[in-house]
Amino acid sequence: MNENLKELAYETSKQKIIQYEYRPNTFLRESLLMKEIDASRTPIREALNKLEQEGFITILPKKESWTRACGYGCLQAFTSGNATKNPPPNI
Repeated sequence: MNENLKELAYETSKQKIIQYEYRPNTFLRESLLMKEIDASRTPIREALNKLEQEGFITILPKKESWTRACGYGCLQAFTSGNATKNPPPNI
């Protein structure tokens, strides 16, 4: 598996969550992510697993993933200056 695709999928998805392009409490469809990033299912799933470990999303087994309301990982990204626009409404 190409580590670059995994990292691209991770960074792209993370930034879209932080910048609220993927709204809180919405489902993330693997098929949509595969098209947006032009990657196969494996790097997408690995990126989603990493995002879950960091608190950005929740994965339901045998279902879809969904974004969380701005959790610890998201708040940490905002306070470290990694997010550039559209701050969450509760900060």
